[in-house]
Amino acid sequence: MITLFLLLLVFSKCFIFGVFLVPFSYMEPALQAGDRVAINRLAFGFKNLWQEKLFISWSSPRRGDIVLMATPIINKLTLKRIIGLPDDEVAIHHNQVMVNGKVFLAKFQSWDERRVRVPPGKYYVLDDNSEEASDSRVFGFVDKEALLGQVKGVVFSTTGHGWLDFRHQRWFKPLINPLK
Repeated sequence: MITLFLLLLVFSKCFIFGVFLVPFSYMEPALQAGDRVAINRLAFGFKNLWQEKLFISWSSPRRGDIVLMATPIINKLTLKRIIGLPDDEVAIHHNQVMVNGKVFLAKFQSWDERRVRVPPGKYYVLDDNSEEASDSRVFGFVDKEALLGQVKGVVFSTTGHGWLDFRHQRWFKPLINPLK
């Protein structure tokens, strides 16, 4: 019975859900450093973990979703917001992010200005709150296979100043896509 429970737990952790610690403030105000977020690993399809390919795909990320992904440069897990979908035009100009000519983020701190067209099958991702971020401005476009799941909400949160220093007001807080 214990073996079956452990197998189900491992299967669930690998294929269905996960919890991820937000280490820094790069996604504020939506997510804060110390938040533990719930990840839906089945949001975009069923992934074969041994080949890192989508085995079955049933959904695509939407603009505004926060996703768990593996960064292409150092293959580290991180959270990013989907800004550009395939065939979108993304422009960063005068501290605004524009998608297809419409303002997406009005107060975005950026060290550069650019305009890109997202290729088919790729996504453009950004951090919510960082000039020195490692996002699509640095590593380019992201394949759907690199997206490991969608953030559904905050499970619990700590300030990081002590073992029992919890932020109770953030517990079980669902994330709402601002574009829905």
